[in-house]
Amino acid sequence: MADLAKDNVYVQRINVVIDHVCDHIEDSHKLEDLAEVAGFSPFHFHRIFKSVVGQTLGDFVQKVRLEKAAYWMSHGKQSTLTEVAHRCGFTSSSDFSRAFRRHYGCAPRDYGGPAPDSLPPRLLELRATADPGAYEVHVVRADPLHLAYVRVQNPMREGALPEGLDQLMAWAEPLGLASGQLVGFSDQDPYITPPERYRYDFGLVIPPDFPIERGAPVQRRTLPGGTQASLTYRGGMDAILSSGDYLFCHWLPRSKYEPADTPAMELYLEDPRTLNWETWAIEIRLPLRLCR
Repeated sequence: MADLAKDNVYVQRINVVIDHVCDHIEDSHKLEDLAEVAGFSPFHFHRIFKSVVGQTLGDFVQKVRLEKAAYWMSHGKQSTLTEVAHRCGFTSSSDFSRAFRRHYGCAPRDYGGPAPDSLPPRLLELRATADPGAYEVHVVRADPLHLAYVRVQNPMREGALPEGLDQLMAWAEPLGLASGQLVGFSDQDPYITPPERYRYDFGLVIPPDFPIERGAPVQRRTLPGGTQASLTYRGGMDAILSSGDYLFCHWLPRSKYEPADTPAMELYLEDPRTLNWETWAIEIRLPLRLCR
């Protein structure tokens, strides 16, 4: 492939994180700390890492710890199980033993496989995507969006999204605001936030000085404008997932941009109620900044 590590800033910065994890295997490796090491936005770093590496950050760190433990034990290191566990970042030998058994299929003391390579698993190129031509991405300049919004807790729960949108429209229709642009967004990452704790916000664009009465079922928020990636799709829930993966896995690492420190948003091109909540017509907007 043409995308070599020396030419791609995403590969270079993820390799810095890989080296950091391998050199500080005993550390806790919080997402915010590793995002700072990489120089990426903490809000989007988990998805960037998964898109570039092909594993979640937590799975990668666990794999490196277990392979380091197997390397030490295969090279005759005279250490107790507890010592190996702590040197590899596990809080207890029991946690280490359970993780080791899941990964290698045996207890640590019974491991007789080949010694894993002790060198950091550096990336040499970007991962290929199944269909690089599946979507078109445009870079646009956008104005700030002034919103009245409602919050939906656990949006994957049956009926949760329709209930939230009905609540928003029940407030907006008497005020003549129901025809405003419908926007969806979240300050959380659905890939790492448990479903029951995940929050999704439905908003309608309103005039910036529109008064919202005290006690109204909506809150006010302004999403910043600026440079944004724009990707449009129409389809089922699988289209939502594949289009987001395309944006993060294919387009972003091959562009000159990285995600800014603000959430992505979804501009609804059609009312999901008229599509029976089965088909989605949405424009993804991802705030960008130039790679640093």
